[in-house]
Amino acid sequence: MRRAMLLLSLVLSIGCLGSDPVATLDGTYTLRSANGAALPYTLSQGAGTKVELLDDAYMIYLGMTFSQSGRIRTTVNGQPTTANQTRAGNFALEGHSLKFRSGTGGTERIGNLTGNTLTIIEVGVTYVYNK
Repeated sequence: MRRAMLLLSLVLSIGCLGSDPVATLDGTYTLRSANGAALPYTLSQGAGTKVELLDDAYMIYLGMTFSQSGRIRTTVNGQPTTANQTRAGNFALEGHSLKFRSGTGGTERIGNLTGNTLTIIEVGVTYVYNK
């Protein structure tokens, strides 16, 4: 009897998780660090020019789509300018991996999702986002 109750509670617990893994993915993932460093993160620097990533976020939607927005600050000879960067597209879910494809083409970005943490490694930089 005890074994039957344990099996029944396990089946009910699994049923409560739902069958749509995307339902647990949706939400906003905000960039917390780049290569372990806090923001702003210096993307490049040299000859009087410095480019920094100020912030970034991925918004993941139930329809297997996403949008991304962030700000980049470029300082040339001490004069800073800030630019907003946005993109949108769709994503494919393969296990814990998400493949982000922009609607305008460009580079496909691959992220790994563990709990509420999205990690994207791109051009030698590890970006960590939290939901």
